Amino acid sequence: MWDDLRMKILVAGLSPLGQLMSSAGLIWWPYLLSAFVIALVTYWLAHGRATSALREFRRRFLSRQIWLHRSARGDYAFYVVNGILYPLMVTPVVLGGATIGTMVQRGLDTAVGGPADPVANAVVLRLVFTIAFFIAYDFGRFVAHSLLHDVPLLWHFHKLHHSAEVLTPFTSYRIHPVDLFVMQIVPNATTGVVSGIVWHAAGGQVGFYTFFGLHAGIALFNMIGNLRHWQVWISFGPVLNRWLISPAHHQIHHSAEARHFGTNRGFELAIWDRMFGTLYVPVAEERFALGLGDGSDGTWHSLGAMYLRPFRDAIAEWRRRPRPASVPVIAARRRVLGLGLAGAGAALLPIRPAEAAAAAPVFLEDLTWVEVRDAVAAGHRTVLVPTGGLEQNGPHMVLGKHNLLVRCTAGEIATRLGNALVAPVIPYVPEGRFDPPEGHLRFPGTVGVSEATFDGVLRDTAASLALAGFTCICFLGDHGGSQPTQERVAAELTAAWRRRGVRVANLLNYYAANGQEAWLKQEGYAAAEIGTHAGLLDTAELLAVAPAGVRTARLSSADAPPASGVAGDPSRASAALGRHLLELKIGAALAQIRNIQV
Repeated sequence: MWDDLRMKILVAGLSPLGQLMSSAGLIWWPYLLSAFVIALVTYWLAHGRATSALREFRRRFLSRQIWLHRSARGDYAFYVVNGILYPLMVTPVVLGGATIGTMVQRGLDTAVGGPADPVANAVVLRLVFTIAFFIAYDFGRFVAHSLLHDVPLLWHFHKLHHSAEVLTPFTSYRIHPVDLFVMQIVPNATTGVVSGIVWHAAGGQVGFYTFFGLHAGIALFNMIGNLRHWQVWISFGPVLNRWLISPAHHQIHHSAEARHFGTNRGFELAIWDRMFGTLYVPVAEERFALGLGDGSDGTWHSLGAMYLRPFRDAIAEWRRRPRPASVPVIAARRRVLGLGLAGAGAALLPIRPAEAAAAAPVFLEDLTWVEVRDAVAAGHRTVLVPTGGLEQNGPHMVLGKHNLLVRCTAGEIATRLGNALVAPVIPYVPEGRFDPPEGHLRFPGTVGVSEATFDGVLRDTAASLALAGFTCICFLGDHGGSQPTQERVAAELTAAWRRRGVRVANLLNYYAANGQEAWLKQEGYAAAEIGTHAGLLDTAELLAVAPAGVRTARLSSADAPPASGVAGDPSRASAALGRHLLELKIGAALAQIRNIQV
């Protein structure tokens, strides 16, 4: 008995070193090397293949500020200690996937009898098992991860992982033993069920295809797995980002900003996040702080806090009076949590969103003058001036379409920037000649102003904001007719105010260089359907922001002849399309603003 215990302790003590030398470990040295090469080459190609890009890569991603940060040093210590304790304390009580699979197989054999012959040949069965196992494994991890975020008691243990202030491959191991238990038992249950079903159908156990001794799919993703916890921005592009989880997805998951909380819970496949409403698709590179966002990050990096604080906080949570009806949970979240709770054997735990931080207000009209003053003093010196329009949008959309859209996107852009506020929407813009009326002014309800009036409103608005201390004033126009005046006014004011250190810009890329039409064509929509006004593109955007502003009964192109003010076919518009289209506009604006702020 004692010899066996000593052997277990010896093996556990060598476990941290073995992770570097075993293909079963995420930080196996070939995986680390592949991640480094991919990161370096990707960054070099994206930055002009210049020698300066390599120096910048070294400065940004190999610096002492990351690798010797107190958070990183805590990761290293926790990796060693947890690597010793976990095999001794947790592994013995985790029911393995193979064990569950055998139980399922025997249960099916007993209930319905084993098949006389396998349902397919060995090659087909192995291929099916390889794919099914991978899907079940990834779904199990998504469910477990959602449990850790949405069950308050479990969130206290998962907070340790999110308390990291910098990301290195060792952050993957900054996981409390209770967290690890959940992350193992749920995937073991999902893969065990799949294994048992396949083994029953095959009349015996079937293996999956392997690479480096691991499941082929898991090994493939491990080649880039360490990039999830390293601050090099690697995205798979607008199409694949909707299907696969890129390193950028997971870095966003670690963001301390409220808009990112609880998003991108998947590991390999993005379809689970899409299904359950937690997908945040990376568009352009984003800069954000890492951690919990509650000011406590720096208190988590000692071993004592890492192991004991989650228990203390969970006990405090348990003692609170339960409030099961305090916050409604969306239907999709209930489904995924129900599945996960059943798999984890915790169906009686109370469920409510664990992260309750709210985004700070960014709209000037929602702030007092003192709050604006303090925000500017704290560094919020960028301000967006959204311009919309009140014009006809066909028989199926409300006149205020542009105002609704630009207020929503301006708020999101300011929130993501983290150092910006939003002025009230300027609702009236040039709509053409009044006498005789032309363009949209031929339709009842359209309200336009002259170029001179619009010019004056822009100048006076910018002058007011400059007096408040804003030094980067950005016109954000959702209407094509506004762009020429905004461009001209921005250029003239920048030239006039340069000595004051104030810059005025028109965010033309938001409107004219956002890639929306190219993406829609790539998705199979024709230019005639996309349209130039009140067609599929415009309608999809409004469905995403304010669906009540769309009269769905009139979406058919038969109800929208040219005389009705529609140029395009809105009949196939959807909120899902609109959300992606708005992300493209937001990403284009963010990239332009960040170039201005540099």
